[in-house]
Amino acid sequence: MSHTQSSCPALVCLCRSLPRCLLLTGALIVGVISTAQAQPTAVPPATDQPGSDPSTMSLEQLLGVEVESVFGASKALQKITEAPASVTVVTAEEIERFGWRTLADVMRNVRGFYVTSDRTYAFIGARGFQPPGDYSTRVLVTVDGVRLNDVVYEQALLEEDLPVDLSTVERIEFIRGPSSSLYGTSAFFGIVNITTRAADRGPRLEATVAVGSLGWKETRLRGHHEFTNGASVSISGVLVNASGASSLYFPEYDTPETNNGIVRDRDYTRRRNVQIRADYKSVTVSAIHNARRRGMPTAAYDSIFGYDASAEDRHDLIGASWQRALGHGWTGTLRGAYDRYRFIGTYGYVWDTARGPAVVDYIDRSLGQFLSGEVQFARTFGTAHQVTGGVEHRANLDQDQFSYIREPYEDLWSDRRGSNTTGFYIQDQWRITRRVLVNAGLRVDHYARFKDPVKPRLALIVQPTDRTTMKVVYGGAFRAPSSYENFYVTPGLYKASPELGPEQIRSLEGIIEHYAGRRVRLSASVYHNTVSNLITLQTDPADGLYFYANGGAVHATGMEAEADAKWPGGLQGRVSYGFGRAIDPVTGSWIVNSPRHVTQALLAVPLRDTIFLSMELQALSDRTDRNGNRVGAYVRPSMTLSGAVGARARVGFTVWNVTNTRFADPVGDDYHQASIARDGRTARLQLSIAF
Repeated sequence: MSHTQSSCPALVCLCRSLPRCLLLTGALIVGVISTAQAQPTAVPPATDQPGSDPSTMSLEQLLGVEVESVFGASKALQKITEAPASVTVVTAEEIERFGWRTLADVMRNVRGFYVTSDRTYAFIGARGFQPPGDYSTRVLVTVDGVRLNDVVYEQALLEEDLPVDLSTVERIEFIRGPSSSLYGTSAFFGIVNITTRAADRGPRLEATVAVGSLGWKETRLRGHHEFTNGASVSISGVLVNASGASSLYFPEYDTPETNNGIVRDRDYTRRRNVQIRADYKSVTVSAIHNARRRGMPTAAYDSIFGYDASAEDRHDLIGASWQRALGHGWTGTLRGAYDRYRFIGTYGYVWDTARGPAVVDYIDRSLGQFLSGEVQFARTFGTAHQVTGGVEHRANLDQDQFSYIREPYEDLWSDRRGSNTTGFYIQDQWRITRRVLVNAGLRVDHYARFKDPVKPRLALIVQPTDRTTMKVVYGGAFRAPSSYENFYVTPGLYKASPELGPEQIRSLEGIIEHYAGRRVRLSASVYHNTVSNLITLQTDPADGLYFYANGGAVHATGMEAEADAKWPGGLQGRVSYGFGRAIDPVTGSWIVNSPRHVTQALLAVPLRDTIFLSMELQALSDRTDRNGNRVGAYVRPSMTLSGAVGARARVGFTVWNVTNTRFADPVGDDYHQASIARDGRTARLQLSIAF
């Protein structure tokens, strides 16, 4: 729905001319290239090591600046300053200090992203784009190089349904921008690459208990063992039991027949998680089991209000990887995985059964299983070219969906199928001069139902000074329709859409990164995204049924800026701001659930030795719901006190939403509500003891 403005603030006017800004940025970089090639490079200060060659030294060696490395941007380890994207890396230390327990908690604090919730699932918003009803299908989440998005919904899970427990995570890379040139489908707005901790890291045995608001009770046990031959194995287990809000009020249901809009004891969460990892030389094997059951107090899908509805997600994953030098400069990598995802939705309806009308359990189930394998080769040719290429195949063994009435049993519908996809990719990082890189990549994927997508990425990376990096990145990506969007049916509510084609995006981004002194990193970017062939949920006027169709489009223009600083002893601060203008090019209106302004801030202060006081803040400007109504802006601050107590114990106390701000998120057509309120102030106390 349209939002009008009475004036044009300078920032908005600047962003409206973004294509010209990008052209100017490109022209500036070309000028820098010419200058760098035509003029001799200034000689850096002499180092303490005699005979060292400044032209071959890293930024850390020249200036004493710590530069993060990233793997997921190119499927190879490289410095952030050389990555063909804008990247944020979050470490295990930050996860602990800020009390983050889910991937959603982390993403709320990463520039360019925001997170919404319908009280059953959390959803990723990326640069102003998160249409209600979307299942976070446009950001790809991987763990140790293995895809986590399932093969029925292509959904990225973010909370207790994420199969990875954050206590086992070493680092998380957030890579912005289309990345289908390496990863294929779902790498639409970016990649979230999770790296788990090596099996020999951390205490030999550690036990954790946590209690908190909303009846939160959590128990975690983690340990590892190292063998004499150098192999190591770790295992962790997590149990979560949370009762949730004892009562919730939904004004849309405020009638005597629906308990005046009040639902009780339907907001619970149950989780069990087991992770095993084994490392031996260049081989890593891991296995994960995660099961989450979430109460659904919202009466989604027109089900009975107040009924004990629930969503259950079960995820089992086995993955293995091997990497080694092959000789003559070649490096080889093999990855393989088996993934099994099951969804069980239970809803209450009044149904015409053989015994007459009755309240029944309507069961909606799906099963997704796939085997995946990837072979990758890399080689550096002299000092100029670093080439990476590979092939990835995924055999989708099951993409099954079916529904039935539990008692008396009645089979309603079923769709059982499988499919195969294969992708070939190649990337070359070409160092033209010491200060100029060109990164070019291309991938083609084969699908049986539509024309094979071919997606490129091209980045020009220039370092005009030792402290400054400038990038211009062009990329394309696609998102294949999920099996759910193609073939899901609910009698009397949904019908199949087998003719869907893939969504497309083209993106142009200009990035500048600068190290101010030894501890401060500044970055800014401007971008323009063109999304076409968008898959949206529509209603057929002929029969009133929901179905998915191509045809939507979005043009998004914006800018982001960030300052990040880290000092010895653990003092850390980060503040970021993003402005986005995401519109429907046909109507000129802002898209639903798209905030103009997103601000995040973090501060971690060491109080004494290993005790930290950490604070975070997220602020979103107002958005619209699907009816065009305003959903108010909010500011949500949180704080954590954490650290070591004695030689073996660690404590953490977190208060989320310290100011008890009341806010809501827009939701999709599956709900009678257009927006759903989120929790107010909550707290959690955690104690860990190492043995």
